[in-house]
Amino acid sequence: MTQPDPRLADRAAIMDLNAYFAWLIDHRDGHGVPGLFVPAGRYGYEGFWCEGIDEIEDFYERRRRPGTRKSRHVFTNVWVRFEGHDKAVSQSILSLYATDGDPEASAHPISILDYTDTLVKQPDGSWRFFERRVTPAFGHMPRIMERNSA
Repeated sequence: MTQPDPRLADRAAIMDLNAYFAWLIDHRDGHGVPGLFVPAGRYGYEGFWCEGIDEIEDFYERRRRPGTRKSRHVFTNVWVRFEGHDKAVSQSILSLYATDGDPEASAHPISILDYTDTLVKQPDGSWRFFERRVTPAFGHMPRIMERNSA
């Protein structure tokens, strides 16, 4: 008989954090996303990094500037590996559907991206992102991830 996973609650909390990240972007224009990171958190990809909560907030502020954006961040194949009591590594696949200002856009993903996350457990028991590293698998990095995009 197999024993229940003693980290089941932690695993569920990490998966919920990932889903909440997507929901905040899709339904709140990214408001609240910086709070999902530790203060020195990193978010980005090779050649483009937001370092710390202030830069992550600045990124989402710039993302909101062009106006109406409709997106759906669909994360799948999430797995979690624990590295001690308060650290975990997670990987997932993002299928990104997005359009700027066109409510009639077709529902085809514009990019498929791999996410590799390093997470840390907080003193209150919650989990936060220390690093979210994005790697294109199919397609390209969304233009919104570029420093010079408006």
